[in-house]
Amino acid sequence: MKLIIPYSPSRQVLLGTLGYEIATGEKFEEIILTSEQEPEEMLEIIEKISRALGAKLSLRVLGRDPRSWARLEIPEDTILDITPGRKIYASILLQKCLVSRSCRARYLYIEEEKKYGYKFFGYMPKWSFKFFELHPELNLLKLDASKLKEVHISDSQEHSQKVAPETIQAIVNLYSQSGANEFSIEACGGRAEFEFTEESLILKSYSSFGSGDLEAFEEVLSSSLELENKEEVYSKLSKCVSEGGIIVPDTNVFIHGRIFDYLKSQYKYVEIMKPVWAELLPQALEEKETSLGRKKLLGVIRATALNKTIPTMDRMLKGDVEIINSLKKLLDERKKVCFLTSDARLSLAVSNVLRGDEVLMRAPSLEEGRKFCAEELYSFFLNLAFQCKGFKLSMAERTFSFELGRIGELGTGIPNLKLKGPERADDLAFLDMIVRETL
Repeated sequence: MKLIIPYSPSRQVLLGTLGYEIATGEKFEEIILTSEQEPEEMLEIIEKISRALGAKLSLRVLGRDPRSWARLEIPEDTILDITPGRKIYASILLQKCLVSRSCRARYLYIEEEKKYGYKFFGYMPKWSFKFFELHPELNLLKLDASKLKEVHISDSQEHSQKVAPETIQAIVNLYSQSGANEFSIEACGGRAEFEFTEESLILKSYSSFGSGDLEAFEEVLSSSLELENKEEVYSKLSKCVSEGGIIVPDTNVFIHGRIFDYLKSQYKYVEIMKPVWAELLPQALEEKETSLGRKKLLGVIRATALNKTIPTMDRMLKGDVEIINSLKKLLDERKKVCFLTSDARLSLAVSNVLRGDEVLMRAPSLEEGRKFCAEELYSFFLNLAFQCKGFKLSMAERTFSFELGRIGELGTGIPNLKLKGPERADDLAFLDMIVRETL
């Protein structure tokens, strides 16, 4: 089987589409990359992917003249994926495929491209996209993530020991799209079971083993429940940015990681106040081996991922009064300041200053049957690792155990998680390779 895929300069589009093709379980002997000109980047990673599949990589530079694309011969036994690339070239290749005797055409359709497009591979939950085979018949494709175990990474022993938190989200989503709709987590002496429905991820149940830091476990579960007013929060923040305002997050935003993915996409409009740094830094640096210290350190890591530098502070002034004073100062400099918090009492106090530009994130109480934030599972896994020093994920008759590795002083990058156990996990290493290239 051969795969023809047009080149796209977007890593998320090109490598993501290639990743989903591989996750269908098809055995590709050759990957044919078509392009207008010699690609300036991504060839190296595509070659790595091809080697892992045992496939040959061929490059067809066809220029900008549509007639040269029309002259491309479609080989026997070929799959054409027209998701990446320009519409004109995709249309020409599709025409060629339609008249070929053994060509199948595919397209990855994302329901809400603004929300789910241009994200890392495996980010999308099962309800957010459909993978269509357009020809010879219109069919909805199913993924077969179990086939990824056949992929071979030559240096997998190294890669399988460290993975990005986003990779764990990817493996959960790929297995859910392959039909495994439940998974469980064990950490801090607690266990939680989750279920994917057609339109959401549900916290099915949670319980205690009678030992461990169950309070930390419940806090992590609570921090990942879907906000009751999610649409209102996103609408207010988007309106704030569109009107030239800035988003000013409270400390709890960084500790819990709620809507952090959205904040990363708007990082140019995010301002972190000194009182927030003052609440995070001391315990993060001095007590990082305690649960509270690790939690504060994760808050610092998230904050530095948005604002690459930590401000110089002569005194660590913190507390609600300092936050309100800082907001007043920002309001003198800006016409619009939007304060983001999950603290209802502080939100009320701030409302007298900001006159309606406070944004309160309302999280529901921790109960079985509540919706979980599927789009930011990686943030949940990271919270688990920091507060519990690790966790065990069970899904599709497989179990992965992850632990938090050595914590450095400070860093601007989200840390890796270490895979424990003797099992060689080439599929996890393979996913991690693609995920890292699309972050």
